[in-house]
Amino acid sequence: MLNIYIGIQVQGISKLDEFEYFCRKGEKYNEDEYSYKYTKIENVNNIIVFSCCKGQETGLYFFKNTVMNEIIVSKIDSNRLINRLKTARQDKTCHALDAEKLTEELRRAILCEPEKIPADVVTMNSKVKVYIPSMNVKKEITLVYPEEADLKKNKVSIFAPMAIGLLGYRKGDEIEWTVPKGKVKVIIEEIIYQPEASGNYEL
Repeated sequence: MLNIYIGIQVQGISKLDEFEYFCRKGEKYNEDEYSYKYTKIENVNNIIVFSCCKGQETGLYFFKNTVMNEIIVSKIDSNRLINRLKTARQDKTCHALDAEKLTEELRRAILCEPEKIPADVVTMNSKVKVYIPSMNVKKEITLVYPEEADLKKNKVSIFAPMAIGLLGYRKGDEIEWTVPKGKVKVIIEEIIYQPEASGNYEL
Protein backbone atom coordinates (compact mmCIF):
# COMPACT_ATOMS: atom_id res chain seq x y z
CA MET A 1 0.00 0.00 0.00
CA LEU A 2 1.32 3.46 -0.91
CA ASN A 3 1.18 6.00 1.91
CA ILE A 4 1.14 9.73 1.22
CA TYR A 5 2.64 12.25 3.64
CA ILE A 6 2.56 16.02 3.25
CA GLY A 7 4.66 18.51 5.20
CA ILE A 8 6.06 22.02 5.01
CA GLN A 9 9.81 22.51 4.75
CA VAL A 10 11.01 25.45 6.84
CA GLN A 11 14.30 27.28 7.11
CA GLY A 12 16.80 26.21 9.75
CA ILE A 13 17.74 22.80 11.06
CA SER A 14 14.74 20.47 11.24
CA LYS A 15 13.73 16.92 10.48
CA LEU A 16 12.73 18.01 6.99
CA ASP A 17 16.15 19.48 6.39
CA GLU A 18 17.62 16.17 7.49
CA PHE A 19 15.31 14.36 5.06
CA GLU A 20 16.59 16.49 2.18
CA TYR A 21 20.21 16.21 3.31
CA PHE A 22 20.17 12.43 3.41
CA CYS A 23 18.18 12.32 0.21
CA ARG A 24 20.88 14.27 -1.61
CA LYS A 25 23.54 11.99 -0.19
CA GLY A 26 21.56 8.84 -1.01
CA GLU A 27 22.24 7.53 2.49
CA LYS A 28 20.13 5.94 5.19
CA TYR A 29 18.66 8.06 7.96
CA ASN A 30 18.19 6.34 11.32
CA GLU A 31 15.69 7.69 13.84
CA ASP A 32 14.87 5.72 16.98
CA GLU A 33 14.13 2.11 15.98
CA TYR A 34 13.31 2.90 12.35
CA SER A 35 15.55 3.03 9.31
CA TYR A 36 14.53 5.09 6.29
CA LYS A 37 15.89 5.28 2.76
CA TYR A 38 15.14 8.46 0.84
CA THR A 39 15.43 9.12 -2.86
CA LYS A 40 14.77 12.52 -4.33
CA ILE A 41 12.33 12.15 -7.21
CA GLU A 42 11.93 15.71 -8.43
CA ASN A 43 11.47 19.31 -7.44
CA VAL A 44 8.68 21.03 -9.37
CA ASN A 45 7.36 24.45 -8.38
CA ASN A 46 9.12 24.14 -5.02
CA ILE A 47 7.46 20.79 -4.26
CA ILE A 48 10.09 18.23 -3.28
CA VAL A 49 9.03 14.61 -3.60
CA PHE A 50 10.68 11.74 -1.71
CA SER A 51 10.14 8.02 -1.81
CA CYS A 52 10.44 6.34 1.56
CA CYS A 53 10.58 2.77 2.79
CA LYS A 54 9.92 1.84 6.42
CA GLY A 55 9.86 -1.89 6.93
CA GLN A 56 7.42 -3.27 4.35
CA GLU A 57 5.72 0.10 3.85
CA THR A 58 6.48 2.42 0.96
CA GLY A 59 5.42 6.03 0.94
CA LEU A 60 5.84 9.32 -0.86
CA TYR A 61 6.75 12.43 1.07
CA PHE A 62 5.81 15.81 -0.39
CA PHE A 63 7.54 18.82 1.17
CA LYS A 64 6.86 22.36 0.06
CA ASN A 65 9.81 24.73 0.17
CA THR A 66 9.40 28.10 1.81
CA VAL A 67 10.67 30.97 -0.34
CA MET A 68 14.14 31.79 0.91
CA ASN A 69 15.51 35.30 0.71
CA GLU A 70 18.73 35.69 -1.22
CA ILE A 71 21.77 36.17 0.95
CA ILE A 72 24.92 38.20 0.33
CA VAL A 73 28.32 37.14 1.63
CA SER A 74 31.69 38.79 1.10
CA LYS A 75 34.25 36.78 -0.84
CA ILE A 76 36.68 37.05 2.07
CA ASP A 77 34.12 35.70 4.56
CA SER A 78 33.16 32.90 2.18
CA ASN A 79 36.74 31.76 1.63
CA ARG A 80 37.53 31.87 5.33
CA LEU A 81 34.41 29.94 6.24
CA ILE A 82 35.01 27.28 3.60
CA ASN A 83 38.49 26.72 5.03
CA ARG A 84 37.15 26.68 8.60
CA LEU A 85 34.49 24.15 7.64
CA LYS A 86 37.09 21.88 6.07
CA THR A 87 39.16 21.93 9.25
CA ALA A 88 36.11 21.55 11.50
CA ARG A 89 34.95 18.47 9.59
CA GLN A 90 38.39 16.90 9.86
CA ASP A 91 38.65 17.68 13.58
CA LYS A 92 34.94 16.94 14.18
CA THR A 93 34.52 20.24 16.01
CA CYS A 94 31.26 21.13 14.26
CA HIS A 95 27.98 19.23 14.20
CA ALA A 96 27.62 17.56 10.80
CA LEU A 97 24.18 19.03 10.09
CA ASP A 98 25.30 22.51 11.09
CA ALA A 99 28.32 22.21 8.79
CA GLU A 100 26.07 21.06 5.96
CA LYS A 101 23.62 23.92 6.54
CA LEU A 102 26.38 26.54 6.51
CA THR A 103 27.87 24.96 3.39
CA GLU A 104 24.51 25.15 1.64
CA GLU A 105 24.11 28.79 2.62
CA LEU A 106 27.53 29.62 1.22
CA ARG A 107 26.75 27.78 -2.01
CA ARG A 108 23.58 29.77 -2.65
CA ALA A 109 25.00 33.10 -1.51
CA ILE A 110 25.68 36.02 -3.81
CA LEU A 111 29.40 36.70 -3.36
CA CYS A 112 30.62 40.30 -3.34
CA GLU A 113 33.85 42.11 -2.85
CA PRO A 114 33.93 43.41 0.76
CA GLU A 115 33.80 47.05 -0.32
CA LYS A 116 30.62 46.38 -2.30
CA ILE A 117 28.68 44.73 0.53
CA PRO A 118 25.50 46.74 1.31
CA ALA A 119 25.56 48.30 4.78
CA ASP A 120 22.35 46.52 5.85
CA VAL A 121 23.72 42.97 5.37
CA VAL A 122 24.83 40.73 8.26
CA THR A 123 28.48 39.80 7.71
CA MET A 124 31.08 38.10 9.88
CA ASN A 125 31.85 40.15 13.01
CA SER A 126 28.67 42.15 12.53
CA LYS A 127 26.71 43.11 15.62
CA VAL A 128 22.97 42.90 15.05
CA LYS A 129 19.79 43.48 17.01
CA VAL A 130 17.03 40.93 16.47
CA TYR A 131 13.45 40.86 17.66
CA ILE A 132 11.53 37.70 18.57
CA PRO A 133 7.82 38.63 18.35
CA SER A 134 6.45 35.51 20.06
CA MET A 135 8.59 36.24 23.13
CA ASN A 136 8.55 40.03 22.80
CA VAL A 137 12.31 39.87 23.27
CA LYS A 138 15.15 41.79 21.63
CA LYS A 139 18.71 40.47 21.53
CA GLU A 140 22.04 41.85 20.40
CA ILE A 141 24.32 39.27 18.79
CA THR A 142 27.77 39.39 17.22
CA LEU A 143 28.69 36.75 14.64
CA VAL A 144 32.22 35.49 15.28
CA TYR A 145 34.55 32.64 14.38
CA PRO A 146 34.42 29.67 16.79
CA GLU A 147 37.53 30.56 18.79
CA GLU A 148 36.10 33.99 19.56
CA ALA A 149 32.71 32.77 20.78
CA ASP A 150 31.66 34.06 24.20
CA LEU A 151 27.98 33.74 25.07
CA LYS A 152 28.38 36.02 28.11
CA LYS A 153 29.27 38.79 25.64
CA ASN A 154 26.64 37.64 23.11
CA LYS A 155 29.37 36.56 20.67
CA VAL A 156 27.94 33.58 18.81
CA SER A 157 29.99 31.11 16.78
CA ILE A 158 29.18 31.02 13.08
CA PHE A 159 28.93 27.23 13.46
CA ALA A 160 25.87 27.66 15.70
CA PRO A 161 22.44 27.44 13.99
CA MET A 162 21.56 30.86 15.42
CA ALA A 163 24.45 32.52 13.58
CA ILE A 164 24.10 30.45 10.42
CA GLY A 165 20.51 31.70 10.21
CA LEU A 166 21.67 35.33 10.26
CA LEU A 167 24.68 35.38 7.91
CA GLY A 168 23.99 37.20 4.67
CA TYR A 169 20.50 38.35 5.53
CA ARG A 170 19.49 42.00 5.62
CA LYS A 171 17.88 44.43 8.02
CA GLY A 172 14.14 43.78 8.00
CA ASP A 173 14.44 40.12 6.92
CA GLU A 174 12.49 37.47 8.81
CA ILE A 175 14.21 34.18 9.58
CA GLU A 176 13.55 31.19 11.83
CA TRP A 177 15.52 29.89 14.78
CA THR A 178 15.21 26.48 16.39
CA VAL A 179 14.81 26.77 20.17
CA PRO A 180 14.06 24.10 22.82
CA LYS A 181 10.31 24.68 22.44
CA GLY A 182 10.35 24.57 18.64
CA LYS A 183 10.81 27.23 15.96
CA VAL A 184 10.40 30.95 16.41
CA LYS A 185 10.25 33.81 13.92
CA VAL A 186 13.10 36.28 14.24
CA ILE A 187 13.26 39.75 12.67
CA ILE A 188 16.58 41.43 11.98
CA GLU A 189 15.80 44.83 13.42
CA GLU A 190 19.11 46.67 13.18
CA ILE A 191 22.72 46.28 12.04
CA ILE A 192 24.49 47.97 14.93
CA TYR A 193 27.95 47.42 13.50
CA GLN A 194 29.20 46.00 10.24
CA PRO A 195 32.98 45.90 9.57
CA GLU A 196 32.63 46.62 5.84
CA ALA A 197 30.45 49.66 6.43
CA SER A 198 33.16 50.97 8.77
CA GLY A 199 35.84 50.50 6.12
CA ASN A 200 37.33 47.43 7.79
CA TYR A 201 37.42 44.96 4.91
CA GLU A 202 39.82 42.43 6.45
CA LEU A 203 38.10 41.79 9.80
